[in-house]
Amino acid sequence: MADPNSEAVQFYKVSGLKVIAWERAEYEPPPWRGVPPALEIYRERGHRRLDARTYATSCQCCIWGALMPVEMIIDQWKPSKKKYRQETWCYGPKSCRLYKGGDEEGTAERRGTQSSCASGDAAIG
Repeated sequence: MADPNSEAVQFYKVSGLKVIAWERAEYEPPPWRGVPPALEIYRERGHRRLDARTYATSCQCCIWGALMPVEMIIDQWKPSKKKYRQETWCYGPKSCRLYKGGDEEGTAERRGTQSSCASGDAAIG
């Protein structure tokens, strides 16, 4: 290695590695990781549409990010006619620096259909 400080990894190839001892360190995870709170907390906080790319790159491991199936009623006169799609939502604090709103242009509500999440009946996925 020319400069060890410029390398991303210390070893490129390792074989025959054995774990001799495993120490458990006292580790307190950040507040957005760990055990998710009760469903009532999510409902209380409310949901915001989240950009799908932001969810995939930054929010998938966060307890406040959610990928949920959304039921869309296509024709209000025939409520049995439904479609489903996956949408990403954020239940986290509004001050989160990673949050980026989702695309409003492609939403079902703009095309005149209704989404069950639009009324606040979102389920955690």
